Amino acid sequence: MSLSSLHTLSGIILTAASGESAQEPSALAMVTTTILGFLLAFWVLRKFAFGPLLTVIDERRDQIQSDLKKAEEARQQAVAEKAELDERLRNIENEARAKMVELVNEGKRVSASIQEEARKQADSMIEKAQRNIQFETEKARETLKKEIIGMTIQATEHLIRENLDDAKQRNLIANFISDIERN
Repeated sequence: MSLSSLHTLSGIILTAASGESAQEPSALAMVTTTILGFLLAFWVLRKFAFGPLLTVIDERRDQIQSDLKKAEEARQQAVAEKAELDERLRNIENEARAKMVELVNEGKRVSASIQEEARKQADSMIEKAQRNIQFETEKARETLKKEIIGMTIQATEHLIRENLDDAKQRNLIANFISDIERN
């Protein structure tokens, strides 16, 4: 039944009750019909729609809060792991320095006992040790970068829930790490 039919029907009922002729619904009949229709629609919506809608909204709010909490935990974990990796890198550099000092001392002992040949061998060993140290340091830095890139990709995917292709992700993370290293 349409709204105009309700207006007409309510006009007929009201005019019949008041004893007037039933030609055109009065303004009071139209207002009454509109109010009754609104109250009926409101009651139906309240009974069948508002409860489920509010439940869905509450569930969504809880989901968003849960996701934000998980994202913060992932960020804190990434920060902690980065600090741990930084500490490991410092330890590697200290060990490299200690090895370099040890090799220099060894070179000095050998040079004192074997004179010129020993000096040549010591220089060769120091150069090799420096290359090894440099190689190990670079290797450790690359490992650290890869681990940070992996953790950052996971955190970023979790936060924005958007998968970029692998090349874009790695480029984005490499730029981020370069910025961090410059600072």
